[in-house]
Amino acid sequence: MVATRALLFPGDAEDRLGVHLMECRAYEVAERCFRQAISLNPAEPHFKVHLAYSLYQQRRYREAAHLLHEVLSVVPGFSPATRLLGWCAERLADQSAQQDTEGGSGAPGG
Repeated sequence: MVATRALLFPGDAEDRLGVHLMECRAYEVAERCFRQAISLNPAEPHFKVHLAYSLYQQRRYREAAHLLHEVLSVVPGFSPATRLLGWCAERLADQSAQQDTEGGSGAPGG
């Protein structure tokens, strides 16, 4: 019997490595893998969502949100992007509220 092997799309190996690295919490290295996957196959939305998740884990919420907006402009309603974008929005709102609190704590003009 001949063993079958799934065909890899361009960037698939890099994406799989990036996912594994994220499982190991190596987010910066995973980011490089996802960027490479995207350069090989820019039309694959999963690669961009994976990159956005690695940015999210690095607390780079604004960058992640920007990338997710790009994905959703091409694939409206793409649930992984929509869900992660919601998480980014929550974190950005938390950061904004924290800055407002810190800015209004007795500083001149605050």
